[in-house]
Amino acid sequence: MADPIVDRVKSSLGSMALNIENPRLHRIYATVPREQIVAATTALHKEFDTRYICVIGARDIGDNIELVYPFALEKEERLIVLKTLVPKSDPNIDTISKVIPGAVLYEREAFEMLGVNFRDHPQMEILFLPETWGDKGNPLRKDWTDPRKAEGGEQ
Repeated sequence: MADPIVDRVKSSLGSMALNIENPRLHRIYATVPREQIVAATTALHKEFDTRYICVIGARDIGDNIELVYPFALEKEERLIVLKTLVPKSDPNIDTISKVIPGAVLYEREAFEMLGVNFRDHPQMEILFLPETWGDKGNPLRKDWTDPRKAEGGEQ
């Protein structure tokens, strides 16, 4: 049976979506290229009046950082999740904070912990790590080595 919400997501995202899945009730996943994340977020905002984001999940999956943007649709009782990949060799993507202002803190966390740079972000700086962290790297990357251990410092 066709799902009208899935149809609206497909219509809104159009050719931006590389893939759209509806694996279970109330969950819709759409994969988009990183170059389309702002356009896709804007399309969902216009179609469903999305005003906030639940979180921005980020994880190291080898050569890429996977970013996951879940948007809760209260009226439709659905979760629409945009997914995209950012290459570790070029960890840049546009901020969605101009469309969804609440994304600011989540983007800062992904920047700090995984080294993803969100272009045009209004306040790209560390959030959780100590101010003295400096250039010790991004601790949630699989290839990260704690330089403090090599220095004989903190354990």
